[in-house]
Amino acid sequence: MESGNFFPHKSDTFMKDYLFAAGNAYLKRLYILSLNYLKMKSIICVCFLLAVGLASCSSTEFEIKESEVPPNVLAAFKAKYPTAQVKKWQAEKEDDKFVFEVDFVDAGKEKEVHITPDGTSISEED
Repeated sequence: MESGNFFPHKSDTFMKDYLFAAGNAYLKRLYILSLNYLKMKSIICVCFLLAVGLASCSSTEFEIKESEVPPNVLAAFKAKYPTAQVKKWQAEKEDDKFVFEVDFVDAGKEKEVHITPDGTSISEED
C-alpha cells in the first residue's frame, strides 16, 4: 500500500480526479452563495438609493381653486397675462420654498408659471 493513499484499491489519478471534483462542487456552491449574496446586496442598495432619491426630490403639490389663491398672486398673474385662460392652479412646495403654479393657455400656447406667495417673482416655463 502506498503512503497517503486513502483509497488503496484506486490509483493516484482517481484521487486527483475525486479531490478535483469534490473541490469543484464546493467552489460551485460557494460561487452560487456568493452570487445570491451579491444579488441580495444589489437589490438592497438599489432600494435604498431609490428611497433616498425619491425623498430628496419630493415636492408637495396639490390642486387648488382660483378662489383660494391669494389676491396678490392673482393680481400679479392677471397683470402679466390679462388674456390668459387658466386651466388649473396648484400650491407647491419645492426645495423648502412655497410657490403657486398656474397652467394656462395664452395666445394659443400652453404655459406654466410659478409665482411666489407675495406675487413679486414670476418664472415662466413652456
